[in-house]
Amino acid sequence: MKILSLERVGSLLIGYRESDKYYIKFEINKKDEVIDIDEFKIFKYRNYLHFVGVIGKFNPYTQFFKNPVDLKVLSYNALTKILEQQI
Repeated sequence: MKILSLERVGSLLIGYRESDKYYIKFEINKKDEVIDIDEFKIFKYRNYLHFVGVIGKFNPYTQFFKNPVDLKVLSYNALTKILEQQI
């Protein structure tokens, strides 16, 4: 999977990830409990930049990574490391 966006909100991490068929907005807590907030079918967008542009109109404070980050296992610790590298 690819991590497209990530931010810390209190003790949660909130972001967007890409699966095979969906862009997914999610949150994860320190116990690695993941909640999928919303799903967007990839085929409805021309490409990643089109998706970023559309979401940016509705959530202008969301910052997407220029280059999505590959991740094998979705965990709070792995995402924290990605977040620290992006700063």
